[in-house]
Amino acid sequence: MLITTLRCLASQANLISSTNGSRNQQKETVIQIESEEFESEEF
Repeated sequence: MLITTLRCLASQANLISSTNGSRNQQKETVIQIESEEFESEEF
């Protein structure tokens, strides 16, 4: 599962570098923040 996540991140990084990077990065940051908040609520 971890390897799949790393591969996914690697492909996303390639996508970001080959396309409009700043806009894609902002979306990724928002998704990360939302998932972190959801995880902290469970505890």
